[in-house]
Amino acid sequence: KVVAGTGVAAHSIDGSVAKASPINDPRGITFNASGDLLFGENGSHKIRKIDPGGVLRDYIGNGNQGFSGDGQGDPTLVEMDGVSALFYDDVNARLYWSSSVDERIRVQDSNGINTIINDASIIDPRQFCYDRDGGSLYLVDAGAHKVFRVETESTPYLSVVAGTGAAGFSGDAGDPISAQLNKPVSILCEKNTLFIADTDNHRIRYINWNSSVIKTAAGTGSLTYN
Repeated sequence: KVVAGTGVAAHSIDGSVAKASPINDPRGITFNASGDLLFGENGSHKIRKIDPGGVLRDYIGNGNQGFSGDGQGDPTLVEMDGVSALFYDDVNARLYWSSSVDERIRVQDSNGINTIINDASIIDPRQFCYDRDGGSLYLVDAGAHKVFRVETESTPYLSVVAGTGAAGFSGDAGDPISAQLNKPVSILCEKNTLFIADTDNHRIRYINWNSSVIKTAAGTGSLTYN
């Protein structure tokens, strides 16, 4: 069933019925603690929510393309430059998002909305995941051909956990930082293991943190179907 959108790329007003309302280039999808479905409306420079009753609401962003609003009390007054990746961390009650334009990771938590990382290494962020076993947040970046750990201590920073930055395939059974990835677009954290959709290598790869080596779980590198 359709939850939101009509097939037309357009912005709909706050309070409209989601399944009958156009949306504009959705990117990233997550649930918050209230059961609202959140998504980045990249083309409208907003994060929006669909409440359990199916109503589409503005959540963060005023619709203006730009950057402003860190520390802003009203999230609907915040400016952003699109949304490429979005994730609600229910362990720590934080909403993270990132954009392929402004090279930032921003967060909404009990301290309001703030930029935690501004790093030119962020090129085309696609997806976050949180490792409940290790307590780490990860971000996959298709343009950088890397997976980052988002260090969220008092001075947050990015550390590379997989990928050299050069598009290609190499490194199975070795150190993931020395392995090549090729436009990875999706990741999953599960049971102390990080799974990577290594898209242009036509493989699913994984890192188990007990061994800290990268391996292929599925795929041969050939664009075929079995």
